[in-house]
Amino acid sequence: MNELAVYLDRYFEGGDMTPTEEQIKRLWEWCGFRKQEATKERPLVAGFKDPLGNELWGPLPDPDLNNLFRAVPKAMQKIRKLFNLDSDDSAYKALFMWWRENIAKGMRIKEALFWAIYKAAGLEE
Repeated sequence: MNELAVYLDRYFEGGDMTPTEEQIKRLWEWCGFRKQEATKERPLVAGFKDPLGNELWGPLPDPDLNNLFRAVPKAMQKIRKLFNLDSDDSAYKALFMWWRENIAKGMRIKEALFWAIYKAAGLEE
């Protein structure tokens, strides 16, 4: 994580709204990650394929700021469809508003972004 992200994460050390492993899995699957099972040819290798088809061996990526920002374009598409918006600017504003509201509630910056994207994805329980 870069220095600015570390600083901001410490600055916004609000309430603990850490997502569960299941919630993290749901978000990454919504983003297009698919589980790769071990096969006869690769008996000891299991992991995931990302939306671009790259194989990731091991667990899903951490929901840190670097990885979450990769989910923003898909969240924007969903917001545009959900609210019938005609521009990316409006979708960015909606996502930013949800992120900012979460920070105002005392969430740390990365959890605030996770939950804003989770809301945009329609995954809220």
